Amino acid sequence: MRKETCIVILLLFTGLVIFGVSCNEPNVPKEENNKTVTEPQSETEAVSQPEKEETSTDVISEPEAVSQPNEEPSSTSVTITETVSGSQKDWETSFQKGNECVDKGNIRLATFYYVNALGKDPGNMTVIQKYREVIQNAIKKSSNVEEQLTYYTALESFLQNQISSVPVDRVEQISQWLDELAANRDKLENDAIVDSDSADEADDVADDSSDTFDELKSALEKLEVCVSQSLETGLSNPVYLDIASYQLQECEQVMRSIIALAPQLDQTRQESVASCYAGLQELSEDVVNQKSKVLWDAFSAEHQNFVKEYNDINNIPKSGMGKMEYRLKLIQKEMAKLQALLPKLSEKYVGNMSIDYAKGNYTTQNASAIIQKLQLWQTESAETQLQWYNDWALERIRTANDVAYKATGTIANGKEGREAIANALIENLGPIDTRFLTSEVNRCYQEVLNKYLASNQLNPVKDEKSWTEQGNMGHTLLKMFEMSKVQLSQF
Repeated sequence: MRKETCIVILLLFTGLVIFGVSCNEPNVPKEENNKTVTEPQSETEAVSQPEKEETSTDVISEPEAVSQPNEEPSSTSVTITETVSGSQKDWETSFQKGNECVDKGNIRLATFYYVNALGKDPGNMTVIQKYREVIQNAIKKSSNVEEQLTYYTALESFLQNQISSVPVDRVEQISQWLDELAANRDKLENDAIVDSDSADEADDVADDSSDTFDELKSALEKLEVCVSQSLETGLSNPVYLDIASYQLQECEQVMRSIIALAPQLDQTRQESVASCYAGLQELSEDVVNQKSKVLWDAFSAEHQNFVKEYNDINNIPKSGMGKMEYRLKLIQKEMAKLQALLPKLSEKYVGNMSIDYAKGNYTTQNASAIIQKLQLWQTESAETQLQWYNDWALERIRTANDVAYKATGTIANGKEGREAIANALIENLGPIDTRFLTSEVNRCYQEVLNKYLASNQLNPVKDEKSWTEQGNMGHTLLKMFEMSKVQLSQF
């Protein structure tokens, strides 16, 4: 394309030379006409003389208009007409061939034809406009700035050289085209300068980023060595594990700076960033696992004491609570310790709560396995506690029924029988808290109570004495309500 562009420029200047020669040729025939044309044709010449700037077609038509009707055209006039018609046909032929070359993508050959057409007919706006269109399309298709600028220069030179040959009313249009070309060329040159500066700045930034990365990477590697040394010392002195954690935080700060630089680095250093990150992640896991191991070992030792105390149910200290309640308190305390430990443990020691460790008899030693075990013991202890409460309540219900049954009789049998029934209900059913009874035991409770509250066993509620005298229904219910209830925690 650059070779073709240079040829275009050369052709433009060649066209100018041809154009200059063409502009001088029309005076020769007129000089010859003055010598050969007879006297009657002088008037025609006088009329034709002012029409120098018109096209060849106008030069032919006017002599025909003013010539004498009865006078036959001279041989010289016929020769001029044929010559002008041949020239017009020649520029149209060259113009058409140039268009065909453009369609085929051969701009070089098209340029030859356009220049040839202008040589046949200088100032022809059809050819000039077409040539301008072809060069502008070439500029748009080109992605090379240097090549585009060459096209601009060639077209600008071409248009400037056409000003002397175009009609007067086209001079202003040529001037506008030249202004547009100058503006577009200046914009292209400015953009090229900005792109060049940006590229230089990008290179400078890349160089600075690479140097910074190398320094950060070196600092990171030194810090990682310190972390590894602290971990080794931490095997015998756990204090160094905390030091390793602080050093690891410094490593992470450096790593964040490295990651921020990554987009400005070359491909090799970007791969190195990924490698640094992976290495730091591995080191971080080592630190967390080492600290987790120390914490887990301490918890495991204490947990064995918990298991022993949980299983030794017969040696529960006297504290006013039942055996199952004591177990539940132990479980809650152990669960709280484990929950506080979880955030400090690595995944290796936390485990996975979605796995049913109970099926493996808790052979896996991690936090999730122990949590499941504690939850199971908690459920078992609560169920046992509730069962023990209902067993006790059922025994009280039986005793109330047996005592009351022996004292049954009609109201007519006397005050002693009614008081015995009332006492049996108060003493045996009064301490029971029905909130903790199962549906079956609660049904037994209600059956016994309703049976001995019947009117033929206790005096019904009538007057104020019904609430104050023993043996009355109101007094019995009131005393049962006032009785202190046995709680679930007592089992």
